[in-house]
Amino acid sequence: MQDGRESVLAVFPFFHSFGWTGVQHLSILAGWTDILVPHPEPQAIIEIMRKHTPTLLPAIPTVFKSLLAREEFRRMKLSSLKGFLSGAAPLPPSVINELKALKDNPVINIYGLAETCLMGTATPWSGPEKPGTVGLPLPGADVRIVDAETGTRVLPAGEAGEICFKGPQVMKGYYKKPE
Repeated sequence: MQDGRESVLAVFPFFHSFGWTGVQHLSILAGWTDILVPHPEPQAIIEIMRKHTPTLLPAIPTVFKSLLAREEFRRMKLSSLKGFLSGAAPLPPSVINELKALKDNPVINIYGLAETCLMGTATPWSGPEKPGTVGLPLPGADVRIVDAETGTRVLPAGEAGEICFKGPQVMKGYYKKPE
């Protein structure tokens, strides 16, 4: 991806953390073009993609599923696309495989919360991808899984617990709610 030369299909509304931070801020920082999607329905997305040929397609899994369910999308020339970005819900490995079958580009999975300014982890842009995961902690971030009862015991890999983030992207607190 090159500063000033890319375009992002803004499927997410800007009032959502993904739309504001993951699309709008990224575009401003890198000098990219935002391609606005006023009504993010599959047919509208397809028409806008044909007209504006974005280089990055960020969406939630249900949008990717609805696009892949349309023959018109599966037959599109996606030569301008350099990657897919997914968040807000788990992206099933089957959807990742279908996207890669259309265009063998990175499928970046992210995980985070509004409190982490959108993301705490992301699939690396280059390197091995592991379907069903949400990547690695962002630079400067520390992610741990702790027991849900006390929140103090770090759990080994593979055990379920509470996800804890620490890093520069994590907000300090809620307005007038110190705890």
